[in-house]
Amino acid sequence: MKVRTFAPADLAFALLLLLALLSLAGLFRREEGSGFPDPQILKTEKVDVNRADAATLTALPGVGPSLAERIIRFREERGPFRHLEELQQVSGIGPRRFARIAPLLTVTEEEEWSTK
Repeated sequence: MKVRTFAPADLAFALLLLLALLSLAGLFRREEGSGFPDPQILKTEKVDVNRADAATLTALPGVGPSLAERIIRFREERGPFRHLEELQQVSGIGPRRFARIAPLLTVTEEEEWSTK
């Protein structure tokens, strides 16, 4: 009697099959707080980094809940962003991530901000 051994490819295929079945069964749902970003948020207009909440920021590609909280904390501690490039001062936003999300963002200027 031969004992069959499983190759890593067999296990990977079985795992993918299981994920597909769970997805079809509706066990992966996009709900608030589920960790799945809502792509509809980004289809209508650009996201204002000075007014966006954590859920909206999380819908940006490459921005998870912890990075969204760091953006909000940075904004609360230092005041509103004046230029999009200031986002790169937030820990976790380097040149590559910034280049990826910058086209989806905007900064709304407020009248009470001083212009220098």
